[in-house]
Amino acid sequence: APEQTESTSAPEQTGSTAATEEPAESHTEEAADSGSPITVNYAVDVIIPESAKVFEFSAAGALQPVQTVFTASRTVADLKVLALTCEDIDEDGNITFSVEELMTIPEFTADSVLNASLEYIGTIPNNGISYTDPDAGKTRRFAVNMSGKDGSLFLWEF
Repeated sequence: APEQTESTSAPEQTGSTAATEEPAESHTEEAADSGSPITVNYAVDVIIPESAKVFEFSAAGALQPVQTVFTASRTVADLKVLALTCEDIDEDGNITFSVEELMTIPEFTADSVLNASLEYIGTIPNNGISYTDPDAGKTRRFAVNMSGKDGSLFLWEF
């Protein structure tokens, strides 16, 4: 898959979206809920209904895999699991990622579950997701991050 480069900033610093070049805005872990219909949790914190349509993903070569579950409150198209690699961090804390698409689910519904075995390395996110927003029809990308406060998982848009 072709690599793409996106610029964003760490959750506790100012952020911007490369695609729109809008002014930076404050982004904290508490403000990480960006209205996305996708949520992320540790698998041990989720009860998967027997009726769920379960998709499986395992990160290649993960030495310490963490079972991570993604769910949706409504249908999204082209849900993708992404590998993020930090390419650069500027003086304002903006991170430039290279993005590799690892898996695509054409339609991810409210009764779907993505059970992903991911590895979390260091403090800069290395996992992400993207999907086509059902309302705007545009692609939204999120880093999967681990809170430095309590270790919980959350998504922040880049």
